[in-house]
Amino acid sequence: MTPDQFITKWRNAELTERAAAQSHFIDLCRLLGEPTPSDADPKGEWYAFERGATKTTGGEGWADVWKRDHFGWEYKGKRKDLTAAFAQLQQYALALENPPLLVVSDMNQFRIQTNWTNTVSQSHEFKLEDLRDAKVREQLKWVFTDPERLRPGKTRQTLTEEAAAEFAALAQRLRTRGLEPTAVAHFVNRLVFCMFAEDAELLPNKMFLRMLQAAQAEPTQFRRHASTLFAAMKDGLAVGFEQIEWFNGGLFDDGESLDLHEDEIEICLRAANLDWSEIDPSIFGTLFVRGLDPDKRSETGSEYTDRDKIMMIIEPVITRPLLGEWDLIKSGIRSYLDPAERNVDIAVENASSFPELQEEIRAVRSHLAKRPQLELFEELPKQRRVRTLDAVRASLRSADKVLVDARQRAEGELRQFQAKLRSFRVLDPACGSGNFLYIALVELKNVERRVAVEAELLGFPPSFPSIGPEALFGIELNPYAAELARVSVWIGEIQWMRRNGFDVGRKPILKPLQNIRRANAIIDEEGQHAVWPAADVIVGNPPYLGAKLMKRRLGVAETEAIRALYTDRLPGFTDLVCYWFERARELIEKGAVKRAGLVATNSIRKNTNLPVMQRIAATTRIYEAWNEEQWTVDGAAVDVSLICFGESDNLETRLNGGL
Repeated sequence: MTPDQFITKWRNAELTERAAAQSHFIDLCRLLGEPTPSDADPKGEWYAFERGATKTTGGEGWADVWKRDHFGWEYKGKRKDLTAAFAQLQQYALALENPPLLVVSDMNQFRIQTNWTNTVSQSHEFKLEDLRDAKVREQLKWVFTDPERLRPGKTRQTLTEEAAAEFAALAQRLRTRGLEPTAVAHFVNRLVFCMFAEDAELLPNKMFLRMLQAAQAEPTQFRRHASTLFAAMKDGLAVGFEQIEWFNGGLFDDGESLDLHEDEIEICLRAANLDWSEIDPSIFGTLFVRGLDPDKRSETGSEYTDRDKIMMIIEPVITRPLLGEWDLIKSGIRSYLDPAERNVDIAVENASSFPELQEEIRAVRSHLAKRPQLELFEELPKQRRVRTLDAVRASLRSADKVLVDARQRAEGELRQFQAKLRSFRVLDPACGSGNFLYIALVELKNVERRVAVEAELLGFPPSFPSIGPEALFGIELNPYAAELARVSVWIGEIQWMRRNGFDVGRKPILKPLQNIRRANAIIDEEGQHAVWPAADVIVGNPPYLGAKLMKRRLGVAETEAIRALYTDRLPGFTDLVCYWFERARELIEKGAVKRAGLVATNSIRKNTNLPVMQRIAATTRIYEAWNEEQWTVDGAAVDVSLICFGESDNLETRLNGGL
């Protein structure tokens, strides 16, 4: 098929979406010289129409076309909004095995969105008429044959480093003017979130960028304009003729702003031209806090602990145990749900030749799971047909009752586990700028989404994500890091919702995060054990401070008070990090916490630090450990040990990633 033939045919076609989608895609394959899904993969295992469609009842799948490791493709009718099609692909990206490209089309226009995890997402759009251009056809052919050609060059890490550097420079300029450091930090955090909110389309019509551009001509007006915007974000008011969403959450608790000079506005404009919707909160806070905190001015390098390192704690403490539990529940559900559905299908087949039973058959079919093609009904056992109407009716009703009972039981187990996920709580008692908390939230939301998608495979209706920042607790002594942790979590929550095709919650957009608080995590003002909030698991990267340095850094009084609290359990000359390990161990032993995963310098295995590890081994179980890993602390690489311990049923014991 030539480009002109394709364009002529589909320019004039007025078929419905359902009638046209497969025909349009097959013609596109012919235009590009590519095999169709049925030619390339007759079984539909890796390349198929209607991926996720129900074999027994028909209907729509999660994608109109799917090719493993290449794309998910969704059609809409002509002149329809493609945003809904794209949202569906995002919502089911997990079920589609996270293809690198998401494609939507209404037959007249095409949109290709890149979907690689750690790159800045890019969109490629063209219209039907553009297919005459050989370069456009080549780009479209890459979707079928070589998606890597469309991988964006800029990573999220590079973008985040650029953004953090700009704002660190701005914070330092403001402090050199003698402004109070905490006021500077609060103000700059507001600017950061405004830039993110604008690129996430939560502020209308590039309002923040336009405000900066107006202030560029009249710098003295910046403070007045910014105060007006902040006040509107606090309460959800209008600015001019444009309505602003209600943000607040504590970040916009008033309308106060600082003045910006002309060169400082230039920094903001450079930063505003970056794509803030793609910022990576797992590293942004670490880099940015160095610019906010006067004590960290020398730590201006771009070294940081990346997401993969943090996942070495989060995965064995949160992700793997929860998914393991879900797999057991899912297996149990299928063990009694599958036979019940199979029996109904057999009973329906036996009853299908009786006209008197057609109404009952329709009622029974409504109880069957609308599940995707799973080969469950591929081959039904051949049974001798029961001849009497009454016997067939009794068999049909009996099978239906068994099925209804099984589905009620299955739904109860599913809802119970989903409730458990919603109530699951994570504590980082040394949360810094929130990188562990951010990744913990993303993983909890990923687990919840996976459960929802796999529940649909079992025939249950779709469910909306409900886990949010309330699942996180953080304790942090540094006031600059504590507020930045809240900003990181807010950004992470909004990013996850948007990337997975869901609308962001409102009223307010930023839910209050008093559960991330500024405090000393080891000792309170009365010299007693600091109270840690109740949580299911503990994760984090407690401060590294050798026993020799504690009195110099913390002061003699605080050091001696901490050691006195633990004198019956730990030697007096113990590194600071050991007190976090011992407190976590104690909570696990008491049954208040299930598991913990913490990072320590590798000296925790030696000398006067060793007793804390011996106590952990004696009272619980170390089930995952890495003895020598590179970690970034205060901008420099150090050797650390990663240790996960606690309740670990059904989890294999692993050292350095091996059994």
